[in-house]
Amino acid sequence: MIENINDFLSVAFLALLLIIAVFQIVKHFSSRHARHIMDLERDYYIQDFEEDE
Repeated sequence: MIENINDFLSVAFLALLLIIAVFQIVKHFSSRHARHIMDLERDYYIQDFEEDE
């Protein structure tokens, strides 16, 4: 009984670590992607502003 609980806890712990690692990787890539999109938007607005003058 206790051995089964230990196995379950170790599997749950490894699954939790895996989920955290995947979340960190996704967050890293999405933040980099969002920064790239913000740069593109800024360039677009600057061009639009210069054309208005």
